[in-house]
Amino acid sequence: MIDPVLPGALAGAAADAAHAIQSGDIPSLRPYIHVFLAYGAAWLLILVWIWRISSSLRALARSRTPTSDAPPPPA
Repeated sequence: MIDPVLPGALAGAAADAAHAIQSGDIPSLRPYIHVFLAYGAAWLLILVWIWRISSSLRALARSRTPTSDAPPPPA
């Protein structure tokens, strides 16, 4: 069941946002720049970590494939 207060609260928040946009009184996100930078740094570290894992797995796969110089395994 939907809370009867929720639609009214959402409508009030939307009205407040519309009023702020029309009056030009939009709050700045500058105080939160450290949060955005930390979020970006975290994603960068995760992507580097994934890249390192994939390169290690590729190197492991290359080392496990037999080369033409190696003698055939005994039957």
